[in-house]
Amino acid sequence: MQSLLHRYTLMFLNGKASSLIVLCIFAIIFFDAFQQKFYIDAFNLYPPNTITFLDILGTHLTRWLIWSILSISYVAYAWKKFTENDYSTGVKSWGKIAALVFGANFVSLILICLANIFQNGSELSMSSFIELFIFMFYQKGLGFAFTSCLLVLLIYNRANSLVIDAQWVEIKNLKKQPAATTDEDKPTLNIKIGNKLKVIPISDVHWFEADDYCVKVHTSEKSYTMRKSLKSLQKELATLNFVRIHRSALLNLDYLDHIDFHSYTVKLQNTLEIPISKSGASLLKEILQTKSV
Repeated sequence: MQSLLHRYTLMFLNGKASSLIVLCIFAIIFFDAFQQKFYIDAFNLYPPNTITFLDILGTHLTRWLIWSILSISYVAYAWKKFTENDYSTGVKSWGKIAALVFGANFVSLILICLANIFQNGSELSMSSFIELFIFMFYQKGLGFAFTSCLLVLLIYNRANSLVIDAQWVEIKNLKKQPAATTDEDKPTLNIKIGNKLKVIPISDVHWFEADDYCVKVHTSEKSYTMRKSLKSLQKELATLNFVRIHRSALLNLDYLDHIDFHSYTVKLQNTLEIPISKSGASLLKEILQTKSV
């Protein structure tokens, strides 16, 4: 429970968009309450003064409270995937998020219908439940779905901002690296090729490419396969001139020629083009601005 509260705190601090969503939800609640009160008074659906505006408002607040509690499922899962899935979220993860959103909203409508039936003291039958469920779907379902989509997009935007901030800290650490090193002090890679061990200076590596559970090490001469994850290499090379520009690419900035922000690719000095993510493009743009004179 404490972990969930910590995640919510990280997500909604320092975000104007989160405040906007909360205001929108309250605006929807008050609008629905005013609208329902208007129809009751205009069409004499109930005897006069038997149902007050506060009664209607309380009912709508309860329904949105049920939705809010059930939304924790997809909110927690989305936050975990957006922040821990190697800076990228695949189609499978998006599909799970969509399924959780649908499931949470579906269960919310079921619970709201059951609460409404028991509150009114009505007899519970399949026909009356289905009729009430269809009514609630048109009254609340679309609003729940729309708000859920906004919430997921807010989490996605907030998670990307945190990733960029973390990468920016790594860039600042690059400035603190030693100015000069001897050949003996230069970091190297030890790549096992059969029964031999190939030693490659890190400075000769143009970029690393993710390849399942291994990485491809691209140099001027040739490419090698190394049994190591790209994520672990990123941590080990954090103090060197390497930047994660894509979930499958770790670039040596010494070999960068230019960035194409239209096609989201970077071109190396050997004319090779590598795809770059939007967050990676923003990161490289900031790096180039700090290094320009």
